[in-house]
Amino acid sequence: MKVTYQFVTGEKQEIEIDERTYQEIKELDRQEYNNNQRERRRHCSADRLRDEFDFELQDTADTLDEFLQYDTWQRYLQQLNDRQKDLVRRVFFNGEKITDIARDLGKSFNTIKESLEGAIKKIKKLLD
Repeated sequence: MKVTYQFVTGEKQEIEIDERTYQEIKELDRQEYNNNQRERRRHCSADRLRDEFDFELQDTADTLDEFLQYDTWQRYLQQLNDRQKDLVRRVFFNGEKITDIARDLGKSFNTIKESLEGAIKKIKKLLD
């Protein structure tokens, strides 16, 4: 069986492989695709938060400490419980993934996601 292989450099070359090798490559491609789809569903991006909650994050400070110096935000963040404050810090300031936080805390992905969504809703309600 002949297949066209594209090198990283962009060069294409037609090569001969047996059916078994072709099926193994096809299976690996399928697994890679499924893994990518699974990861896309798990991530919580700022774009998704903006779209789902009509909540726009603004880059108003370089660090969490500078951010917390603003009196208004300090008041908003004080309305959150300690876990929600920690999640907001880890996701939006440290750039950690929800899956990593869940693993670190020994909680499920959905538990962490729901807690973060609750924090965002609470802040949004205060902003209105």
